[in-house]
Amino acid sequence: ILQKQASKETYPKNNIEAVVLFDEIIKINNQSNASKSALAQKQELLSKTLSVKLQKYTYNNENTRALIEYKNVNYLTISFFKIPQKKVQEFKKDRQLLDSLAPVIIKNQSKIAYQRYEFQNRQDYFEYSTEVLLPHLETGNYLVYFESDSDSK
Repeated sequence: ILQKQASKETYPKNNIEAVVLFDEIIKINNQSNASKSALAQKQELLSKTLSVKLQKYTYNNENTRALIEYKNVNYLTISFFKIPQKKVQEFKKDRQLLDSLAPVIIKNQSKIAYQRYEFQNRQDYFEYSTEVLLPHLETGNYLVYFESDSDSK
């Protein structure tokens, strides 16, 4: 009930209280169905989520923003790696190639630009959204790489 009624405006502490309650249920008997259900619900509340939306096309050195939706994430680092047009054409032909070449590009190329963004994590297990200003980039094609504190855990 606490979790279902949780709301940033009216019941902001419900998720915190729900986690405490889940811990108590798990301590009583960690083999019961109630305990397994409490553990699953607790893991869902504690899970980290991150979604980033970027503009596909921008002008040279234009002020651009990214929309970020996050839950239980403290920071996000966005890095930009310039990709030659020839590579972009290869990626368009074979999407699986992108998955295999992206780590190679990140390892072997220098970042053109990067920025670290700190988020206000209120420890209340709600999802939040924000817009951030991205670094100015010249016209071209870029691989955009995201890292957050959820990557290090």
